[in-house]
Amino acid sequence: MKHQQAIYQAVLSYLFPSSWHRAADIIVDFFFSSQSKVVLAGLVSGGSLVMASLLLFPIKEKCSAAYEKSQGFPNGQGKELPLWMQATEESKLILLYVISQMIILAIGYYPYTYTRVIAEVLSILFLAFTFSIDFITPTLQRHGIKYNAVLRLLLKHFLFTVFWGAIFTLPALYIGKYWLNQNELTLIEVSAYIFALNLFVLSFAIASGTYLASAILPQAKNIKPLTPRLRQYTYLVIGVLFSLGVIFHSSIFVSIHHKSQALKMEYAIGWSEVDVKMDSMMSLLKEQGEISINFPLQVLNPTIYDFELEDSFIILKQEDREIAYMAISHIRVPAGEYVTQHMQTNIRISGKSLSGFRKLMSGWSAYLTYDVLPGIPLVFQIM
Repeated sequence: MKHQQAIYQAVLSYLFPSSWHRAADIIVDFFFSSQSKVVLAGLVSGGSLVMASLLLFPIKEKCSAAYEKSQGFPNGQGKELPLWMQATEESKLILLYVISQMIILAIGYYPYTYTRVIAEVLSILFLAFTFSIDFITPTLQRHGIKYNAVLRLLLKHFLFTVFWGAIFTLPALYIGKYWLNQNELTLIEVSAYIFALNLFVLSFAIASGTYLASAILPQAKNIKPLTPRLRQYTYLVIGVLFSLGVIFHSSIFVSIHHKSQALKMEYAIGWSEVDVKMDSMMSLLKEQGEISINFPLQVLNPTIYDFELEDSFIILKQEDREIAYMAISHIRVPAGEYVTQHMQTNIRISGKSLSGFRKLMSGWSAYLTYDVLPGIPLVFQIM
């Protein structure tokens, strides 16, 4: 969108004080860089389905009821829930959606292959399952069935429920993933396209969902209500999961805000004091050898606040290759002053690399990385 940046800045100014603006930018960049495109597409697609359900619920309900009547399903006389109870039931579904997405995103923050796979699988399963809930439930609710009974029944038929939901959601999910990979499209545009696509899918899912709900209605009526003690335990688990999710995600945001001061520092290498030691040239030409590099890293703090950084790393790259990984145990820079941190690293190099020695001397960059939470790194370029 033409004015997307202006809209983003206006929202940023409304929600956060000026001291948070740089941290908010980092949080947005961190969020989109840490999550896989499948998880992001699932988040956008799931969010658009929730919006469609909230905005178009009366239309969806009337279409479902009309289809049920026209097909003459033997469902008996309808017994709709009171309006206040319908609102309560929808709130429970939204809470389930929020908790599940918080769990999926929390797993996706960790930069490991297995966590990425787990997050993507959970995202696909959750999207398909919630889609089934969304389109099977209206018919059941017209006959007095609450969400807790619907959830237990659909969990009993989990594989079929996910399979049916996946038929409708996977095309939109992977089309959304493709759109997210297109640099010329903004997130707002992708969200709008996915929303429109879901509206098209919704028109086909209403009839199918009504048919399935009519088929399982007798089973739903036979499900016993939860005992008071089990209901209390269920609400307790939901409350704990929601609280943990809020604490976890807010801890990430607060940590990024606290440590974003690292971006305000000015970094420089004392090139005149760089010390390079290497194996003999003959050993490097014949086989792999080692080059030891010692250099001073100068950090200037131009702000009025003291700066401290612990348990961080500096990554040296040459072009797109990671050359060295150096740990910084602790660094403290008083306001308005600079300190020098002596760094040392060993680089393994072979004779083949020396054939392009001129290229070896160019294209160098340095990145600072630190954990915003244990195991969740934030990386940004410092030079």
